[in-house]
Amino acid sequence: VLNSKGETVQTRNPGQDLDFSIFELLELAGQAGQLDAPNCMASKNLKRMGAGHCPVGRLSGMELILHVDCFGETDSDDHVCYLSVRRTARSEVSEEHSISMDGEGGSGTRSKLFHGVRLRVQGGGHVSTMAISKLVGTLSVVLVLLRVPLEILTFFCMKMLGHLSQVYSQVICKRFDFEAATAGLALRLLLAHNTFNHMQGRNGISETLLRNILAEVFQHRDELDGKEISQLAHFCFKAVKKGSSCETARKGFKERAMTGLKEEFGCASQSVTGFASEIN
Repeated sequence: VLNSKGETVQTRNPGQDLDFSIFELLELAGQAGQLDAPNCMASKNLKRMGAGHCPVGRLSGMELILHVDCFGETDSDDHVCYLSVRRTARSEVSEEHSISMDGEGGSGTRSKLFHGVRLRVQGGGHVSTMAISKLVGTLSVVLVLLRVPLEILTFFCMKMLGHLSQVYSQVICKRFDFEAATAGLALRLLLAHNTFNHMQGRNGISETLLRNILAEVFQHRDELDGKEISQLAHFCFKAVKKGSSCETARKGFKERAMTGLKEEFGCASQSVTGFASEIN
């Protein structure tokens, strides 16, 4: 039991009754003697004998709240409850009751207005408990956010599968040598250029030449026969020729446009040059 300053004034064991008089409750709330003291928070007394004076507390009424705050854990019997009393800021406290007069030699309803001390009990505090489901859920979220499962799986694949781990390691952590890559690129470009110069005749690479080269490539393989090689050569040659035709057509359009502009504007070379840059 705590007083208004939060100091312990009484201690009761579980199972013991708590009996307090109104005066003891007022003392715990720090309002000792306020029951018969003037309550100037209420309206002025309008009676003739006390006109203009504040009514006493037992006439205006007051409200006390009994706070019961308990703390502890559900898995333990070591629970502690604290009882404290506080007075509310209500200026007047009253309660109206209606009493039926039927059967008492009369009829109707009698209304009575009571003034006095009103007590209200308010609970509070908290009791901690162990929730396995919430604990598992929180740990799962933390592990996923930290990417722990992915790191464990990566370590397992790269270290614990024998020869297969070497393959996984080369795929996951692929090494790149910039010097070797640059040298290989230069050599491949050189070989492609040399091969192209070797293949092309006086008038370039014809469809017949392309077919003969593909026939040499597939002469020791059974995937394609002669007819299929001819169709492949025709398809590839047509695709390359189509791209070359589009580029030739674009250049021809540009040249015709430039010729028309020169004929139209004559010596306006600057305008023609600017327009040519827009065409490009």
